[in-house]
Amino acid sequence: MKTYFVFVSVFVMSLLGAVTPLKIESVYATESTQEQSFEENVIEPKQTIEPANTKSDVPINLQNCDLVYNYSNWDQNIARQICVLESNGNPNAVNWKDNHGSCSGSFSLMQVGCFWYPFFGYSSVDYYDTDINMTISNKIYVRQGNSFKAWTTCRKIVGCY
Repeated sequence: MKTYFVFVSVFVMSLLGAVTPLKIESVYATESTQEQSFEENVIEPKQTIEPANTKSDVPINLQNCDLVYNYSNWDQNIARQICVLESNGNPNAVNWKDNHGSCSGSFSLMQVGCFWYPFFGYSSVDYYDTDINMTISNKIYVRQGNSFKAWTTCRKIVGCY
């Protein structure tokens, strides 16, 4: 509406001789103009570096791994290192490539295999519950003879076995 008013005003004023008539050009860009304009305004994407752990988009929160300190029957420092290596403190971490025969996937902070949940009386609903994940992890530790050998990341930590 505003554009129409300006156009009419300029047209009427030019008829009265108050304003020199303006040359009005099309406001619609031609195809080549659009392409040229688009190419000039292209912003190159910035290169991003993927984090080492890409199991989820949830930010790293290593404080979640402090749950290992609720259990005094294992080496808490080694348990925490395993938690950091397995999930970076991400309670939603999952590795669907872990095939355990009867099921697939390892879950949450300590990357507990799917078959351990029903073994200790839990279900798939509990996969991402950090307290349950840590409880099962501690039970696995005891069941394995007070050893962290169930976690392959244990090989990366001196004194793990």
